[in-house]
Amino acid sequence: MESVTALSDWAPGLEGILYEGEGTGASNYSQSNLEQYLNTMTMVQGGSNRVLDPPTDNLVYGCIVNKTKIAIGIYFLVLFLAFIFVFTLLYWIILLLVISTHAVVRLAKRRSGLQNIKAVPDSVISWMLQAARENVQGSNANAEGAPMKVQDLRDWIFTVVDSTQGVARIGRANESATNVTTVTEETGQKV
Repeated sequence: MESVTALSDWAPGLEGILYEGEGTGASNYSQSNLEQYLNTMTMVQGGSNRVLDPPTDNLVYGCIVNKTKIAIGIYFLVLFLAFIFVFTLLYWIILLLVISTHAVVRLAKRRSGLQNIKAVPDSVISWMLQAARENVQGSNANAEGAPMKVQDLRDWIFTVVDSTQGVARIGRANESATNVTTVTEETGQKV
């Protein structure tokens, strides 16, 4: 840009930003105002006073570009990220479907399996109750007279035959001694 022309065009406005009136000293803001004024002068005058115009044949003048050019690599990056996003989304959907299907199948198997499980005795009294049940029921799970509660054990006799081997006898109180079952502690088998 030509300095003589630029200064002659911009000099009259310079006095108004440096002083606060005629015959006064420099403004407290004169330094920042001068910087801003010179910056504006350089941009506008350097653009041949066409700040808001698109560039002409001479690409040095003018500040507005009609369009922004996006590099082809940016398009590829955006497409790649979109592909990764869709792939990840589909992966999670499939994973959730597999997990939920597996959970439903496992729950159904568990419910059917729990129906076949019988309670395991966990105390001396519950083992005695179980032994009395097996004595009456044998292989028949629906036999009559089998004790079902701890209170039903009042009519039964439990005798320890051999404490070192853990052998005990069980039988009804009104039965004869020949009809008494012997149970070993080690194996839990009736003898």
